[in-house]
Amino acid sequence: MLGEAPAVTAHGGAVRCNGVAGSGAVSEAGHRPPRVPHLGRDPLRGPAFSPQRAAELADDLAHGEPARAAGLRDALHRRLADALPGRVHLNGPTASRLPDTLNVSIDALLGHDLLAATPEIAASTGSACHSGTYNPSPVLIAMGLDADRALGAVRLSLGRWSTTQETETAADALAKAAAASTPSFRTGSDAAAP
Repeated sequence: MLGEAPAVTAHGGAVRCNGVAGSGAVSEAGHRPPRVPHLGRDPLRGPAFSPQRAAELADDLAHGEPARAAGLRDALHRRLADALPGRVHLNGPTASRLPDTLNVSIDALLGHDLLAATPEIAASTGSACHSGTYNPSPVLIAMGLDADRALGAVRLSLGRWSTTQETETAADALAKAAAASTPSFRTGSDAAAP
């Protein structure tokens, strides 16, 4: 997730990886932090790794993980688009974007209605609700989206531990809810129809 910052911390000769940035042990003057087993598991703090393994994990977080997340993000987008032909629209550029975030709109649906119909999905819309009134995201409007498309935005984020199965399940749930939903508004040529 975006709030997770990879961190490598050292404690008494052992190294731990993927902690929260700035979460090192603090000790009183003259006292060393408790020693963590060099290779193994500390019952309170989880696995400890050699410096070499910590460097390998940090490299994977910096290089391998973004590619893996981008692959999952793109598969999620394809699965949604295949299930709802012509209705799913990417909000933002197709290249040079965050590897772990997909922002899409589905024709004729409000994002908050879609997410309300899929309580098993933890996601967000591109707008904030104020006393039951929904406003389009100023960022999406500044990007050139019209108000209806901005109100239909759904932001799906992937984490380091997201799996292919989870992205497939999320896409299927969203597609099923979208297919079963009554349009929240009419778009394009439908808007002119009586």
